[in-house]
Amino acid sequence: MKHLLLILLFCFSSFCLSSREQETYFALAPLKVFTSFNSAYDYGQNDGALWQGRGINGTFSSGFIVKTEYLELSFIPLVWFSQNLDYEIMPSVTENEYGYISGGIDFPQRMGPDSIFAFSWGESVLRLNWKVLTLGIGTETLVAGPGAYNQLLFSGNAEGFPHIDLGINNWITRAGRIDYSLIWGLLDESSFYDSNPDNNSTYLGGLIFEYSPSFIRGLTLGFNRALIIDGQDFEPLLSLSLLDPTLTGLWGDGYGYDLANQLASATAMWNFPSVGFTAYLEYFKEDYTKLRSLVTVPGHAAGYTAGFSQVIDLPWPEKYLTLGFEHTDMEQSRDYELALSVVPGLYYSHHFVDHGYTHKGQLIGGAVGPGGNMQTLKVDYYDTWGRVGALLRRHANNLDYLYHEAWTDPAWVPSFDNRNRIPAEITYGIDWEITLLEFILSGEVSVSHYLNRHYIKSNDLVNVHGSLGLTYHF
Repeated sequence: MKHLLLILLFCFSSFCLSSREQETYFALAPLKVFTSFNSAYDYGQNDGALWQGRGINGTFSSGFIVKTEYLELSFIPLVWFSQNLDYEIMPSVTENEYGYISGGIDFPQRMGPDSIFAFSWGESVLRLNWKVLTLGIGTETLVAGPGAYNQLLFSGNAEGFPHIDLGINNWITRAGRIDYSLIWGLLDESSFYDSNPDNNSTYLGGLIFEYSPSFIRGLTLGFNRALIIDGQDFEPLLSLSLLDPTLTGLWGDGYGYDLANQLASATAMWNFPSVGFTAYLEYFKEDYTKLRSLVTVPGHAAGYTAGFSQVIDLPWPEKYLTLGFEHTDMEQSRDYELALSVVPGLYYSHHFVDHGYTHKGQLIGGAVGPGGNMQTLKVDYYDTWGRVGALLRRHANNLDYLYHEAWTDPAWVPSFDNRNRIPAEITYGIDWEITLLEFILSGEVSVSHYLNRHYIKSNDLVNVHGSLGLTYHF
């Protein structure tokens, strides 16, 4: 992808030459400026390339979009910075002191000791469209799943990775609407994992499928799958494994002992517009398995997100409330820890795929993180001028680490007092979006109380988070 800019410029010229006999659409992409502040530690999710460390952070993004009858070019790069001030982290098990507390995943606790200024290709893509068929190459973010805060397989939590996608877009049939994409991508290592130049890349194959049946109004079903393999072990048959309906793949000998890490999720969202109610679910499963194991231990390496939203009409025109709740559970299954004795046994990590399910040190999946659970309650008020909302969230971070350490520690004595080692972050705050002509002003102010941080009893910390954003539509 180093020469992607040259490719995009060449293709832009091709657009101009190929569009002499047809109308060409050109527009400037919205200009977006964002800045945030964290007083005590890193805080932020679903923010793409940006690392919202302690101190001041920010992004700037704009570009252009060109469309012809068959071709589309979006060039929307992004630059970002993070003051990345120091704060206490736990001992790393990786070669780098800023790495994660468990192995098998490139997930730094802090992005190094220095301030960061970085460039990202952002939402850039070159796409060929013909009827319902589409073929694209770029770095646009892939998001799949109905969750408002945690999509478990493909989310906006990390920078979009370079990929090619081939699929069907918005195919309307008598049976319903179908969207389908096959994906081939490349994941990069962060600068805070190890110094081995031979393992800097991970290959990803994926698929995203969504179906809205015409005979059940408001229902949307989906199936998503990803298979990653270390760059040193890449096999051309990776693509074919995605089409294997048994989810067993082409490597390994059962129950997790494979060269590739496989992840899948099934989704459902049911919208009832007449009463303003929507319910959704994403069931997540990781790890190589056989059909027999699906029967004996269906909960093996499984997690889920479930939630709902309700629109509440107010007695004034164009004014209403929304109430939403989401619960995500990504704690490891009991058979994994007790029967397999796998260390660390975390979601999004793997014993052969060095970096786990990450790109440049950030999770591609749910912001809840491996071994965690999260509950979010949100209330929003909508008016003609925009929206203002209130949020309450609980986030328990990587409980699998705590339980595994307790289980394997010979000095550990079970007692009620050990509950006081369980980490939990409670966040409450307000956020808003205000529309003024072509401008959208957004912001957030929240306070997080992190209890028993780093699994230490009464090691509590308070973080104040604030953000401001401006979007201008040309």
